[in-house]
Amino acid sequence: METGTFESAFGYDLATYRWQVDDPKFIFYLSHGYGEYTASKAYTREFIGRVQKLGGAVYGHDHFAHGESGPYAKDHAERCLVKNFQESAEDLKKRLQDFLAGHSMGGLISLIAIEAEQNRPDIQGLLLLSAAIKIHPDAGPGWLLALAKIAGCFTTWIKPPRTFGVETVTRNKENYSWLEEQGKEYGDNGGPNLGFISRMLTAQNDFQKWLKSGKFPKNIPTFIATGTDDFITDIAGSSLAAENINDSKLFKYEGAYHALHNELPEVTNRFYEDMTSWIENQLKKHSQKSQK
Repeated sequence: METGTFESAFGYDLATYRWQVDDPKFIFYLSHGYGEYTASKAYTREFIGRVQKLGGAVYGHDHFAHGESGPYAKDHAERCLVKNFQESAEDLKKRLQDFLAGHSMGGLISLIAIEAEQNRPDIQGLLLLSAAIKIHPDAGPGWLLALAKIAGCFTTWIKPPRTFGVETVTRNKENYSWLEEQGKEYGDNGGPNLGFISRMLTAQNDFQKWLKSGKFPKNIPTFIATGTDDFITDIAGSSLAAENINDSKLFKYEGAYHALHNELPEVTNRFYEDMTSWIENQLKKHSQKSQK
């Protein structure tokens, strides 16, 4: 793994990572979710290796205030609370590669980046993994969302009681200990505040309107994966994307929670089979197109 930094256009350093392969066939860019970081065990344990076996070099960076990125120290009260989703999408947009994969919040940021940079014929595929297009009612109950909309602009610092933990991320209890350890070192220090919730809701609503307008690029094949029992991001968001993205395929995993790549083995194995098969298919199509 190679590490480095690049300076955001908005004045802070973002940590970067590269997992190289000999003679790469493609570059796969990873956009992690809320409270995660690119080099976490969630991705290094198996995910990155699966892509490398296909001949892909894997790149990524830690989003604003996540992992090793600035501008906050790890004990800061606003760790992981993205300040501006458009800014994070702008930083990602400049680094788009052959394939872009976004998990959870990283899926939303990826989609906003696509919205901002539509004319990209070099993108061979977009992967949306439990993308945060819409928050599940259990993770964002009505009273909380209403409070965030009303008070989020004025009492931004208030952190309501947390509504989810590792037990809502995966059913695989073998993953609980390292997920909790990761949360202690790189987590959000008490959960999202009303300001962050308000910003995310606004970003989701704005993107949903754009998606429904029919402007999503027709030349970007999209892999959409979601668990039917995801209690963090609503399956309705993935369905909305599938309905409005011309070249898309929706994969539903019965009974699965939020982190498909860290779920029970039978789910995780099927997810990886679907993902790698889809990537191989896109590589084949791209090769055939370039030979014409």
